[in-house]
Parts: sequence; structure tokens; C-alpha cells
Amino acid sequence: MFRSRLFIITLLFSVLLGACKQAPKDKDKKPLVAADAEPILISAKQQDASCVYLTQDETSTPIMSWVEVDSTTQKKSFYFARFDAQLNAFGAPLTIPIPQNTSIHEEGMPKVAVKSDGTIVAIYETSEPLEDSKWGLGDVRYLQSFDRGASWTPARSVAPKDYKAHLSGSFSGITRLSDGEVGIAWLGTTKEGSGRPVKFAKTIGKEGLTDPVVIDEQACECCRIAMDHNGVDGLVVAYRSLRGDNIRDIAIALSQDNGQSFQDPISFTGDRWKVNGCPHNGPSLSVFNHQFLVGWFTGKQGEEGVHYARLDSLGHLLEKKRVAADGQFIQVDFAADHDQFMAYNQDYQGPQGKVQSRIVVEKKLDGEVYKKEVSQPYSQANYPVLERTQNGSLLVAWSDEGRIFYRLLTPGDIDGMDASTFLSQH
Repeated sequence: MFRSRLFIITLLFSVLLGACKQAPKDKDKKPLVAADAEPILISAKQQDASCVYLTQDETSTPIMSWVEVDSTTQKKSFYFARFDAQLNAFGAPLTIPIPQNTSIHEEGMPKVAVKSDGTIVAIYETSEPLEDSKWGLGDVRYLQSFDRGASWTPARSVAPKDYKAHLSGSFSGITRLSDGEVGIAWLGTTKEGSGRPVKFAKTIGKEGLTDPVVIDEQACECCRIAMDHNGVDGLVVAYRSLRGDNIRDIAIALSQDNGQSFQDPISFTGDRWKVNGCPHNGPSLSVFNHQFLVGWFTGKQGEEGVHYARLDSLGHLLEKKRVAADGQFIQVDFAADHDQFMAYNQDYQGPQGKVQSRIVVEKKLDGEVYKKEVSQPYSQANYPVLERTQNGSLLVAWSDEGRIFYRLLTPGDIDGMDASTFLSQH
């Protein structure tokens, strides 16, 4: 599916981002910023877990999904669990059936969304050998549960015509739409040219999906897609675009009819980041009160790190700021009181000069910025996700060396330290 040159450059880029990280042996020292409570391990200790994802069901109850791979048999399992507000913890996980050729990676992870009638829609990517293709044939599959996860429909392709024509699909995103249905976006494939088209389809009751529509003819080849709706008929899709001379900035595409059609994409970041290979680091998106909050990573010299921008309902830029020059994989969320929450993983130098990675949660309120480290001290934490609870608390989950952890932060938990204090201690 991809040219070998692109794969090699992408692989080298990924290696450089995570190079030289080692597990620390010096754990007797106190952390620089202590967590108020131990993070909760939700994945099985004996398994290799990854791909944690958070969303909400039809009652605004948080749902977490993740993948586990058996360390002995290499069997892949896909789980989801609902948050219990009385216990302030997630309940017992349920299994979502996936085949063993499911592709497991953070940018195109399996995910779930819930329709307004409670139907659960799960998506995942498959990969199978294809004659005369080094990369094989990828496909995005979906299945539905009409009984809260007790049973599931047979899996179907989101783009059966593309699959039959041996055109791969991958790197998908999913969200509930304002009409109660679920929308799915993914990267398709063309037989000619660089880049990949961004495609979209939505559920039609229990009947399946609409025919795909093309949002953008050319996008970056392997970055995640983010989506959210504005509560009326509007839908926003955020992705990493690909323009002439390998410029890989973030773009949004707006729909005013729940995904039946899309306006021309808007590339708003202005990074003009040129890289001859996919950075494998897509955007995050949250919509509230007709404003969009977008988080993303750029490697452009002098502007490296994670950024956020706030846009109005037409995609006009209202605010833009770099959050952390040494951050990666930022996730953003608008709260109902207009608070802006962000989470990202940040490399730092631990004991004996070893490179560690922590999860930092940041809250912006009335011009003030508050930050808090939520992962365990001296860990290799990365790929955070955020979701709010009905009482205003914030769930944060992440991966750490084959385990999935989460913490519940109350609204005041991250207000006790301003940005200057946090940075001075690091």
C-alpha cells in the first residue's frame, strides 16, 4: 500500500521520537511532582495492553476500550468497560469479537461509539496478504451490538467496493452524531499519486452504513482522524493534510448536515511542516458551544512540540498556542463551563540521565494555566486520552509499558499548581 521509501522514513522518524528510552532502575528517589493517588490498572497484568480509548454512551456515562495481546499465545482481545459513578471506577470488561488479523497500533486503534438509542458500534482494522503488494490489503471493519455488548453482529467493511477493488482502508475515527447515528471516517487508498483520501460514512439504523463520501482527496498517509459534533447538525473532522512539497499541517472539514456533504477543508495551523514521511501523530478535537478546540503535534524546526488552537464555528482561528516543546500525542477536551483540558506525554531526564515519559494534564481557565503530572513516577507513560464524567470530574487514561492505567481527577485536583511552579520544579 505504501512505497518502501515512505515506510523507511516513517520508521526512522518513529524510532527517533522514542530513541534511548530505558526502564529506570533508580526508583528509591521521590518524584518531582507527586500524584495524589495511585493510578488504577485496568488491563490484565499478564497481558500486553495498548490502544486505550475513551468515549461516552447514550447516558453520558464514560466508556473505556482497549486491546490486550496474550504474551504466550499472541491472541488479540478487544475489551470495553463502563464507568460506575457510585464506585468511581470502571466495571468489569466485556469482550468485543475481533479476528486475529486485526492491526494493533495507536494511530489506528480499535474504537467504540454509542448511538443515542444505546446501540454500540465498534471499529477495527484488518490486514491480509495481497499478491504483488508488500503491505497487503487493509480494511476498516465495523460491528454493532443492540444489547449493550452481550452479542454482536457479523463484521462488515466500511467500504466494501474499495475492499473488493483491493484498495486499502485504515486509520479510522468514530463519533456519535447529533442525529443519534454514528459517523466513521478513515483513510482510503488511490491507485495513483501520493497521499490518501479521507472518507466518511454513517450508520443507517440497523441497516449498515451509507455509501462513503470523500472529504479530502489527499491527506497524510498514516495519522489518526478525530471527529466531534456541535449538538445540532454540524460535524467537524480533523486530520493531518498533505499539500504540495510534503507539507503536513492539520486541517478540518465541516459538515452542516451530519456528514451527508462537507465543505472544502481548512488547513489552519500554518506550521508548513515539511517531512518526507508520515509522522504517525494525528490531531485531537473537542467541540463545545459552536467552538472547536484542536490539539496537534508538529516537528517544524523552532516550533516543535504540541499545540492547541481554538476556532469558531466557521473554522476561523481565534487562538493558537504551543503547549509544550517536548510534548507528544496531545488530547484535548472542552468542559461544560468552558474550561479547556489537555493531556500529553512529555519526555524528561530521570535518574542517571535516563529518558522517562510522563502524562501531564493541563487546565486552562480564565487565562490561568494549571498543570499536573498524573502518571507514576519514572515511568514510560504515553498516548493519553481524556473524558469527562457527569459530575464534572475528568478521567485520564494512558499506556505504560504494556499496561493501561487511569485516574479520576476532580475539578479542583489540578488547580493547586500554576504553570511557572510546575516548570520550575522540572
